[in-house]
Amino acid sequence: MGFSRSAVVAGVAAVAVAAGLAAGLLYHRGTKAVENSAERQLTETPMSGIDGKPISIGAWRGKVVLVNFWATWCAPCKEEIPLLAKFQTDLGSRGLQVVGVALDSPDKVRDFVPGSPINYAVAVTGMDALVMVRDLGDDIGALPFSVILDRSGHVIQRKLGAFHHDELLAILESALH
Repeated sequence: MGFSRSAVVAGVAAVAVAAGLAAGLLYHRGTKAVENSAERQLTETPMSGIDGKPISIGAWRGKVVLVNFWATWCAPCKEEIPLLAKFQTDLGSRGLQVVGVALDSPDKVRDFVPGSPINYAVAVTGMDALVMVRDLGDDIGALPFSVILDRSGHVIQRKLGAFHHDELLAILESALH
């Protein structure tokens, strides 16, 4: 008893669809696992403040945390600082915490911060944080790069490049509701 050509084609198509669905499900699960791993790395990796004291992003769980990766030598990073400082001032009482993570030398960051409008926490990681930045979705390692965490510590937004006021306001208002 042979199978008709249309039955064979239908069978092959059904197997292909099932394989595609299974692959998609595994990819989605794998992606989520990578995201969870990157979130844990971000929130659990000890960093140093400019005063040398330890800083942990996870310490702000319960707040919306905007983590901004930047450097003193990065012109767009420096241009974005006043905007981040404004949002820290305006929305800090509603549960926003901005954290600048400098991929730079501690001395350069310590020299830069006092003359800047920075009014938020600053951690210094050096270039070691490039792996973390890539794991969080910045495949090219460009700066500035920001990640916004919800109150549970999960990434809700990623942004390569500087934020614009209205764009950031909409994201933060939604997250802080």
